[in-house]
Parts: sequence; C-alpha cells; structure tokens
Amino acid sequence: FDDAKKYVQKAIDINNKIPSVFVQYGEIYLMKYFQTEDKDFLTQAMHSFNNALSINPHSYHANRIMGYIYILEKDFEKAVNHYKKAYIDVNNKSILYNIAIAYDLKGDKEEALKYFLRASSNNPSDSICKSRFESFLVFNDFNIGHPVRIMMSRHKYKLAIKKEKRNLPDEAILNF
Repeated sequence: FDDAKKYVQKAIDINNKIPSVFVQYGEIYLMKYFQTEDKDFLTQAMHSFNNALSINPHSYHANRIMGYIYILEKDFEKAVNHYKKAYIDVNNKSILYNIAIAYDLKGDKEEALKYFLRASSNNPSDSICKSRFESFLVFNDFNIGHPVRIMMSRHKYKLAIKKEKRNLPDEAILNF
C-alpha cells in the first residue's frame, strides 16, 4: 500500500493535471478500504476521485467508481448521476445495468425497468443482466401478463425451439 501510494504521489507531484493519476490514487485507497473497512480510506478515495473529476468532469473511470462508492454509501441518486456521466463519456453497455441497479435500490421501479430493458436489449447475451432483470420483474410484482414479461417469455421460447432443432434438449429445457 505505502509503496503504491508513494509512486502515484510522485506522478501527481510531476503533473497534477492528469485525471487518471488521481483515479489510480483513489483506487489504492479504495482497495485499502475494502481490506480494512476503515472509513478514512474511503474518504481519501472519494477525495482522489473528486480531484480527477475536477480536472475532467466526464472521466469514465472516476464516475464509474464514484457510482460504486455511492451504492456502498446508499446514496442511490448520486450513484445514478455518476453512472449516467460515465455512460455519456464511453457509452459502455454495462453501465446501463449499473444505472438500473441504482434505480432499483433507490426504489424507482419505472426507471429501473427502463434501464434494465436498455441494458438487456443492448447486450442480449449477458446472462447476469438477464437473470437480474428477471428477478427484478418477479420480485417487484410485474405480473405474468405484463408486456415485458411476455416479451421475455417469447424470447426464451424462441431460444428453446432453436436449441431443440439443434438437438440440444438439455439446453432447450432450460428455456421452456
């Protein structure tokens, strides 16, 4: 920890206008927080990420990690804001999933649904997103007749038929 911190501090001393250096510094403190659960390390990490954002407010890495931190801190509105900034900067499909999770945790089911739909349609092969989306629908009382549940059922049925035609009954049964 101390060696890594020392090397990154040297880079900051040489040029304190590069956001990625502050992101690296923040990641060092964040890892130390995860090891120790000492809030002082989390505070230092947030300070470093905010330094990166003061240089480049659209820094993908700083916004993405600040979103994670705000999820940990249960400040879901700030998490959503940082994830949206990260998405604008890079247009990374996995960020849509993170936005959906943050809205779900915040209790905004309609926005969560909107972002789960975007995340799953932009990356249909992402089984984690698909599974979490299905759980979201079930546990939030989206009834069986809800249009999104019908759409997902159709997709699973078509996939099962394809697997059956390819003589893959074990895989087909997973989708019926």
